[in-house]
Amino acid sequence: MTAAALLAYAVAFVAGPLLYVAILKLAAVNTVPAALTVAVVTSMALAVSLRESVPLLALACLWLSWVLAVALMILALRRRALSPRLKRVSFVAGLLGTTLPWFGLATAQMVTF
Repeated sequence: MTAAALLAYAVAFVAGPLLYVAILKLAAVNTVPAALTVAVVTSMALAVSLRESVPLLALACLWLSWVLAVALMILALRRRALSPRLKRVSFVAGLLGTTLPWFGLATAQMVTF
């Protein structure tokens, strides 16, 4: 495994879930959904503007927007959920969802070789 692949793996399986958990810990603050929405749009816009000049940073912005969007969706679902079990299941689903970009990168690498 190359250093770049190891770094991508660590980001996808460590940093993503940790960021997700940290965001959901702030769920009691009412401004979190609005802030997440602005952060997702800003990160996507930054990724689009950087894709030609700094592709690695653009990829990092796409990853960040993915994690933030997953957190936003799960936060909205947990606010609507009535049962504690649905809240737990949605939390775990979001936690697993933050790792999906790794599988996209691994598949792309497998296809190109």
